[in-house]
Amino acid sequence: MNGFPTQAPAPITTSAEKRRHPRRRINLLVEIELPTRGLRAMTDARAVVCNISEGGVLLDPIDITEMPDCFYLRFPHSRERLACYVVNRGRRFVNVMFARPVPATFVEEIVDLPAYSRLSR
Repeated sequence: MNGFPTQAPAPITTSAEKRRHPRRRINLLVEIELPTRGLRAMTDARAVVCNISEGGVLLDPIDITEMPDCFYLRFPHSRERLACYVVNRGRRFVNVMFARPVPATFVEEIVDLPAYSRLSR
């Protein structure tokens, strides 16, 4: 046993919540490409994905002081860049929508990846 749960986490839903896609709790370090100088250059940053669904993610930015409205997200197992849009900003977390929904199989692959621990940095 490696300390990780053997089953995928259950979707997070509440009776008051009307979501098209159920959220899955995860704790995964991802790379973000932020546009700078308009769209002429990109800067890399990191964030932790706290939950994911086919429609988007909840991010905890690590080294991003100002999150732009649009950016690219890259998961550890994939070289694909997903175009994203900020939907809502909180003091700590940012709700993000994918430009195009991702397949449920992609979400399941992400949920199965090893979790990120801030203590391991």
